[in-house]
Amino acid sequence: MKKVFDSLVEAYESKENLCFYSRIARNLCNLIRENLDKDPKLILELGIGTGIATRELFGFFPKTKVVGVDISLGMLKRLSLRKTLVICGDIREVRFKKSFDVIFSNFCLHWTFSERFLEELTSLLSQGGVFAFSIPLNPCAKERGNLILAKILLKLKLKDRCSTIKRERIFQFAKERGAFCKVETFKEVYPPDKLLKLLKSRGSWSFMFDGSEVEAEVLWNKFTKDLSLVPLTWQVCYCVLKRF
Repeated sequence: MKKVFDSLVEAYESKENLCFYSRIARNLCNLIRENLDKDPKLILELGIGTGIATRELFGFFPKTKVVGVDISLGMLKRLSLRKTLVICGDIREVRFKKSFDVIFSNFCLHWTFSERFLEELTSLLSQGGVFAFSIPLNPCAKERGNLILAKILLKLKLKDRCSTIKRERIFQFAKERGAFCKVETFKEVYPPDKLLKLLKSRGSWSFMFDGSEVEAEVLWNKFTKDLSLVPLTWQVCYCVLKRF
């Protein structure tokens, strides 16, 4: 994961990605506000990156302080925000002695999932605090882009790999523990080369095709060569788990 995101720093903050991640973060922040009894004083953000989602957090909760963790030093070097303490390290290995009013993660946990890890995170919440995160699900979509990606996974014999089902396991984990879960579906439409570039810049290409990215790109170019535009449906799950 570190290698992937260290290599994406320049492409990560494109205007398309700023719009993409900010939209998802705003939706998650709205759910946090609806589920908190009072404004948070301290937030732990997992996978803070360059601070795209963090700026949304401060927009909703301007008096809060944020502790952000990210494994990519390259990403953190691009972050410059007030009232933010950043830690470079693997979020599964960093330990904290204090509790947090909110634990927040925007499009990150599907890289690091384990039930034990998520249980440990929940134990860091203060009374009445919330653990809020967003992850991409695997949409059963018939959009051309989704069908092409599924075809590539099948062609490379990666259809049943762990990374493609991990997201569903996180969703189930949250539901089993009484989390409020909301699913949003939206579509992007871009020329095939532009969409490929965006999927790479978000780490999505490496997540899906880890170890087979080059072969997958060859197939993508083959399957999209006669297309001027490729629609792709995203299904985003928002989860808010409250500690009573």
